Amino acid sequence: MPDYEQSIFISYAWGSEREEVVNQIDQALQKRGIRIIRDKRDLGYKGSIREFMERIGQGNCVIVVISDKYLRSPNCMFELVEIADGKEFHERIFPVVLSDADIYNPLKRIEYIKHWEAKIAELDQAMRDVGQANLQGIRDDIDLYTRIRANIAELTSTLKDMNTLTPDMHRDSDFNEIYDGIEKRMKESRLSSAAATPSAPTPEPQLIETAYFEPQTIFILGGLFWMGSDAGPGVPAYESPRHEISLPAFRMGKTPVTNAQFEEFVRDMHRSVAPEMGWDGQKVPAGAEKLPVVGVTFYEAVAYCDWLSKKTNRKYSLPNEAQWEKACRGGTNLIYPWDDDVDAERSNQGQPTLSMVEYYPEQNDYGVFDMVGNVRQWTCTVWGEKRIAPDARYAYPYKDDGRNDLNASKQLRRVVRGSAMKDDVKWLRCSARSGQAPNDVGMPGARHSFRVVMNV
Repeated sequence: MPDYEQSIFISYAWGSEREEVVNQIDQALQKRGIRIIRDKRDLGYKGSIREFMERIGQGNCVIVVISDKYLRSPNCMFELVEIADGKEFHERIFPVVLSDADIYNPLKRIEYIKHWEAKIAELDQAMRDVGQANLQGIRDDIDLYTRIRANIAELTSTLKDMNTLTPDMHRDSDFNEIYDGIEKRMKESRLSSAAATPSAPTPEPQLIETAYFEPQTIFILGGLFWMGSDAGPGVPAYESPRHEISLPAFRMGKTPVTNAQFEEFVRDMHRSVAPEMGWDGQKVPAGAEKLPVVGVTFYEAVAYCDWLSKKTNRKYSLPNEAQWEKACRGGTNLIYPWDDDVDAERSNQGQPTLSMVEYYPEQNDYGVFDMVGNVRQWTCTVWGEKRIAPDARYAYPYKDDGRNDLNASKQLRRVVRGSAMKDDVKWLRCSARSGQAPNDVGMPGARHSFRVVMNV
């Protein structure tokens, strides 16, 4: 079966029962004509371990033998996080959970979180005793530990919810369930590939490969769209007139920037964390990694985009308000991102606490999340000096006339879009906008956040 070649990997920790199970799986699948890719056989002398692990993360099918040692191993957990960062995690993974990995016990899962927190603290303390110039490569290790810590709770919870069967049950069936699952997955992949239309124009992929700390972005096709609102009851004068403008293509942040993503910037640039951000000192509280970062000033958001651009060699910035509104509308002229009616199932509006990004469904056909109803978001567009209404020179219709100047006077407010969980439902409208002082972090329940845009 040549279609299986170079597509099916196995991820495991070496030694004892773990390796015995792997050997049994390997032999059982080979009897059925399936050759799995495993490190001891396929990595090769002097082969790049990291590149091999990244290949595992991209595999179409990955058998994962979960053990206590696996969940404490940096290399194994790197592979698991890489798999999870790809698409269709649930469909691509075929787990076998050994008895010493008691992921069904919440106390045991907390123990694994504590393990990685201790590893981070231990390495962080050791690094303090060494000059920064002598830490080449060591920073990568603490970044990996932090990435694992940010994901292990969710990953183990996901795995415990799968009916993985016991190792003995797999042995009794000669691993037939794994074989059937892989065969089904590969057939679906072949059918999907055959149904695709290679000649169809795709100027940019919806999602592109990103570093683990890098926000995902959605491609937004350039062209005309309608911005603002028609004058009417409940519509502030500064949201009118409704007008048509044209924008070049861009990539919009799929979600607001998360605490985990912002923490990379804080640590790398040795930034101070304000109390309004709700962190535990300089660290993100456990369990809050996927919440949107809040309590951020305009200047902190700009600094993050500058840092991200340099780290990735891509052109990141804050969106201007026209880019933000086009992404929010999702190719429609509706009142809200989803349709013309308020829908409590589409956003976190009215809830007492923040929700994790992507907790609620995509808010429109573009595939963006949390445009409204969770956090307010900075744009780079100037509003003017007074809160009540924009200055006349920045009034609608929107123009690319210098109003997106990042170096504009600090006395000028910036346009904030989106809405927070405690904002009134009227702020869920795609056209809703306000002006906030650039050093303002927002009020409790309505702190300021942001998302990035990538210029293409």
